[in-house]
Amino acid sequence: MRDRSKTTGPTGLPQTAWAVAAIILLTLVAYLPAIRCGFIWDDDRYVTENVTLRNLAGLGQIWFKPGATVQYYPLSFTTFWIEYHLWGLDPAGYHVTNILLQGLNAVLLWLVLRRLAVPGAWLAAALFAVHPVQVESVAWITERKNVLCGAFYLATVLAYWRYVRLGESDSASPHRAGFCEAGCETGREAGRKADLPDRRHWYVTALVLFACALLSKSVACTLPAALLLVLWWKRDRLTWRDIRPMIPLLVMGLIMALTTAWVEKAHVGAVGHAWGLSWVERCLLAGRIAWFYLDKLIWPHPIIFVYPRWHIDAAVWWQYLYPAAALAALLALWLARGRLGKGPLIAALYFVGTLTPAMGFANVYYMQYSYVADHFQYLASIGPLAAIAALLSRMAGGARQGPGRARDAGRRSPVAMRVVSAVVLAALVVLVWRCTPAYQNKESLWNDVIAKNPDAWMPHLNLANIYQKRGERDKAMAEYRKALQLQPDNTEVHYDLAQALFVQSRFEEAADHYRKAIDLDPTHHMAINNLGTIYLKEDKLDEAAACFEKTIRTRPKEAMGYYNLGRVCALRKQFDRAIECFNQALQLDPGSTYIRADLGGALIEAGHYAEGIQYLQAAMQALPDDAKVHLYLGIGLAREGKAREGIEHLVTAWRLAGDSTEFLNELAWAMATREVPRSPDWPDPVVLAEKACSLTNHQDPNALDTLAAVYANAGRFADAITIAGKAIEQARASKQTALADDIERRLKLYQAGRPYREIPTPAPTK
Repeated sequence: MRDRSKTTGPTGLPQTAWAVAAIILLTLVAYLPAIRCGFIWDDDRYVTENVTLRNLAGLGQIWFKPGATVQYYPLSFTTFWIEYHLWGLDPAGYHVTNILLQGLNAVLLWLVLRRLAVPGAWLAAALFAVHPVQVESVAWITERKNVLCGAFYLATVLAYWRYVRLGESDSASPHRAGFCEAGCETGREAGRKADLPDRRHWYVTALVLFACALLSKSVACTLPAALLLVLWWKRDRLTWRDIRPMIPLLVMGLIMALTTAWVEKAHVGAVGHAWGLSWVERCLLAGRIAWFYLDKLIWPHPIIFVYPRWHIDAAVWWQYLYPAAALAALLALWLARGRLGKGPLIAALYFVGTLTPAMGFANVYYMQYSYVADHFQYLASIGPLAAIAALLSRMAGGARQGPGRARDAGRRSPVAMRVVSAVVLAALVVLVWRCTPAYQNKESLWNDVIAKNPDAWMPHLNLANIYQKRGERDKAMAEYRKALQLQPDNTEVHYDLAQALFVQSRFEEAADHYRKAIDLDPTHHMAINNLGTIYLKEDKLDEAAACFEKTIRTRPKEAMGYYNLGRVCALRKQFDRAIECFNQALQLDPGSTYIRADLGGALIEAGHYAEGIQYLQAAMQALPDDAKVHLYLGIGLAREGKAREGIEHLVTAWRLAGDSTEFLNELAWAMATREVPRSPDWPDPVVLAEKACSLTNHQDPNALDTLAAVYANAGRFADAITIAGKAIEQARASKQTALADDIERRLKLYQAGRPYREIPTPAPTK
């Protein structure tokens, strides 16, 4: 048996080395322009805004906290974690990694097909490397999961073939196990005679590699079925000896497939009207998807990031032609297997079987935009591409008239094969170059989609969000309106438009679109929460509370609803309930400084000064310029007896916030009711209190109460008595009985010629 690895090329290097070098070089040439591309759609959730990439704790969350990342593909996110710590957010490094993985995958595919003695194995690998449908998987950083999964997937195949000794005895004789032959019985006998302990390490290696493939992307779950399919092809039948080692792989694949399906529903959100197809309609969709992907492999034009989304309807008769034609094609290949061999049938079954996770039987989030995407057929494309390469190989070698003659013809016409291969590959590389500029940035991507698929609503919506972030509001609103015109009953469109209107302070219009989004999806917690925020701004506390309570029911494990409900309770002076809500929010989001600050403020208002001060001091480390933190910290310190320190914080709060009634009032009150020597840096409390009353048109009893205390502290008791009397009248008129009673007690002091002094609350003794 001739050792092909020792056949040399013109420079004396083994032909294997030349073949590998040629594949790598071809891949680099094809995807070199991708290195200059940036981050595009979803790259923010996967890389640029993914907080789990920032530290070691995040790495633990990637592996052990489903939901911490947008999908549970921990090995893929681990590569991002490593790269983030190598070159940060420079997109070039991520693109280079994807390109190198694509080259590696093409080499591995060549080794797999060569081991199976498939004619045109090198051409098949080259086609896989540079076919335009692969641009999406290589030039899109998010699709690292595809190319990484592909590497482990193909490495698993090689390791498993070593375990079962497939292709070892017939590797020098392509005619015995060619693409159209059953062959390889001799290899089976050799495998049976091999010493099992010597092969067991290959089985363990295959298990580990398969686990890595699944942890990169769960689409690898179809691999065990593919392995059994090839074994049946090469050995004519399957026995328990073939099936038994596959059981652990089948179980692993099933577990990961179910995990991904759960994540798509529970964390990604692949539920609702957009996925509401009956089983009959899903079968119709599957047939159409199969033909679509095959068509793109044969004629890759146009290549679109978001293809038109079909309308699937079980009442339309011609839609049944797609699955019927697919079944007829498989039946024809089955019946022709005696004349053509099993190869074409195997390629077709592999193609359909590997596509199954993306054929509409399971909900995939992307399918609300389109039922198909080029990256969904990354691994499945191997079957048709291998068949095409084998066909071209035989056509270049002459008509097949028997195994021996086909082999001889192939040897007689190597130039023809090389010319055909070169022309086809050159054309594909040019197409790859033409597809790649769309991935330059988000704007170029969506403009490319709109140019090719103008009725797609999603690119208009995403383009609108880009313009909105850049401050180009007119262009943004035009794109929002276009998206709304194309998809008037889409929750995402109404929500994003509402967000843009909210930022523009067009609250009434924003509220209308939030309500529409909620009508379309009653569980859309962000729309519910943000509508509550608008009610909060409008002082509609009952409506706001109802929204936040609904947010909590919809998302009981998220802090947002509890936090906002706590804010409503604080405004209602229900401080105990506010503290309860803030504590619940802090348990769910312990890193939130804002929750910590508002909890501290509520504790101060409830009289728990020492505890409130602790929370506020912790919050101030992250928010040193937050006026509210200084305000409540100042109030708490002053009431606890640390008057001077408290007033310093109140002064800082006033300087940060400006002339706000609340800040003026609290600072003036603290300075007037504590016996603390005034600092020359402090403002005059009389000026502050008079300003607060002026801002409220002398209609706020609290501001009048403060002005009376300030006048009394300055020795202006007659003015204090007059102002206190007005404060009492207004307090009783507004039914603030407790406040009126307090002011009356202070009035008696002023009438006696004494200023009011607030008694500090001492810290609890331990």
